[in-house]
Amino acid sequence: MGIKGNCLVGLLAHRNITLRIDHYEDYVVALSMSVSFLPFNGEQYLYRVFHWTVDFNPREETSMAAVWISFPRLSQDLFARRSLLSITSTIGRPIAIDKAT
Repeated sequence: MGIKGNCLVGLLAHRNITLRIDHYEDYVVALSMSVSFLPFNGEQYLYRVFHWTVDFNPREETSMAAVWISFPRLSQDLFARRSLLSITSTIGRPIAIDKAT
């Protein structure tokens, strides 16, 4: 996953692990990955990363997903961080603004 900071890995439930990541940047990178494969004992295992919540149930499919939102014709006066967070909060909880922005 390319995590640069510390990361604790633990067993959450059968077929579910939990990652406790130190750096917010690593969290954003991990959460922005859709699906990937983990090599283990010569096998490739499919995995996906999502934000854990208190009501997590390993027997149910999660309804949360990270999405990338683009505003190609956004007025320059709205490129301030506060404006972008306000606009995106109508869709869900913003987790990051890319560095180019």
